[in-house]
Amino acid sequence: LPSKTLSSNQEGGQQKISTLLSGNDTIQLLNAQVKSIDTKVENLQQAFPVASVTEVFSITEATVFLSLDHSDRLSMQYQYAMQYLEKMLEKQLTAAIGKRVTTADLEEFVRFHNAKFLSKPPKPFCHAIGRPQRFPYGVLSIEDKGDGENCTPIETLLRPVDMASPLEVPLNAATTLQLTGNTYLHGWMRHRSEQEGGSKSFQLSAPARPFFFFIFLILFFFVCCSFFL
Repeated sequence: LPSKTLSSNQEGGQQKISTLLSGNDTIQLLNAQVKSIDTKVENLQQAFPVASVTEVFSITEATVFLSLDHSDRLSMQYQYAMQYLEKMLEKQLTAAIGKRVTTADLEEFVRFHNAKFLSKPPKPFCHAIGRPQRFPYGVLSIEDKGDGENCTPIETLLRPVDMASPLEVPLNAATTLQLTGNTYLHGWMRHRSEQEGGSKSFQLSAPARPFFFFIFLILFFFVCCSFFL
């Protein structure tokens, strides 16, 4: 059992009892563990023969099996302890906030602080497609499908890029398309909670005006880095 230590409060004069394990308690637990392993090895020495060429399963193999089994049990207990602490902290945080934080809450929080602290905050990925000084042919956007009825564009960081030469896209052996318009680099950071997982879906929307059409080519570059809340 952990020893109980008394700590005095100088202001109120009250005494608090701490049930945390002290250094001596930890040393005693480790010594007890070593002693129990030594006792088990001594029992195995009485049941298994000494290691030799003729013996298939000797005291050496039994000791190795004992060590591996003990290590597996220690790792399982460590995993259970970490899960218990994480669950306890999660309950305390949920009780302090008043509700469970969802992906929508996290995105709203990040969107608010990005607009407040960043000099160039993310903008909705919803852009008109057309020639300069002309009425757009259509709109290109990446949308969060949400509940299926209200689709909202995702917000991306935007940076103009100066191209040294036009980007050439070969359509076939005789035709090459030159992209001479403005070039932009977009960056999107998606936030999601571990509880909801990756169930959220998105869609690429490119509607054109009546009697108009446009061709677009999209190259996606993904940099994946995940951490869960």
